[in-house]
Amino acid sequence: MNTFKRFHPVTIVVYFFVVTGFTMFYNQPVFLVISCIGALIFSILLLGRELIASIPFYFLFFLGAAVINPLFNHNGTTILFFLNGQVITKEAVIYGFFMAIMLIAVLMWFRALSILMSSDKWLFLFGTVTPRLALVMSMALRYIPLFRMQVQKIQQTQKAMGAINEDSYLSKGAGSLQIFSVMVTWSLENAIDTADSMRARGFVDHHKKNYKRSRFVNYKFRRSDGLLIFLVILLTGILSAGILKGAISYSYYPTASKLLFSKESIIPYAAYGILVLLPAILEIKERIQWIYYKSGM
Repeated sequence: MNTFKRFHPVTIVVYFFVVTGFTMFYNQPVFLVISCIGALIFSILLLGRELIASIPFYFLFFLGAAVINPLFNHNGTTILFFLNGQVITKEAVIYGFFMAIMLIAVLMWFRALSILMSSDKWLFLFGTVTPRLALVMSMALRYIPLFRMQVQKIQQTQKAMGAINEDSYLSKGAGSLQIFSVMVTWSLENAIDTADSMRARGFVDHHKKNYKRSRFVNYKFRRSDGLLIFLVILLTGILSAGILKGAISYSYYPTASKLLFSKESIIPYAAYGILVLLPAILEIKERIQWIYYKSGM
């Protein structure tokens, strides 16, 4: 069903801009955990079984990001042990752990955004202000699913021809290199075909003459969009007030501070929790309504 996808493109972008902005630039541990939980729940509702296939990637990415920081960052006052003459501090381990959570949360939020925002929505947003950028973004987003489909076709063809031995890692590696070579050639040919098609349709001539290009607009800013943006602004104001008051301040260096849990800190935590869970709440609400309506038929 995906309720959030039916919102106006401006509403979707504003929401994700706020959520990912807090996730990336305010590295408070509780905020990062809340954001990751919200992104995970929404991704499960949005992707379903497709997310299960991505779990190994997220897990390995998390381990790599968490381990890299203490190996190269030796700030902090609490020494845990020495590794090849390099000091490993508790503060660096804590920072690396939560930075890994931040990266996973951001990846899942942007993956959800790529599903909700199609190329025509990006073109609608930026087509008037920066038509060149909008065109490049829409073409780039369009090439992502094309690349996936083309890679799958090549893999299936090679397996059918017996060119890849599934039991041999060397054969898999050689097959991956061959697929990469074929994809580079296919990409160049496809780019040339696209350029020739645009030139044949008069895109270059119209651009030089500064003609105003018409466009079909199928997105209406509804009452629900205004209510959602108002709620996002309200929750952002509560969060900003809590941050400015220092109710949820936290520092990793030189010594990891204690997390603040007080009456003043609970309010911004709850506000951020509501903010990141909004897409999941709306999706679950619609699914419950759909089940209810089906039961009454």
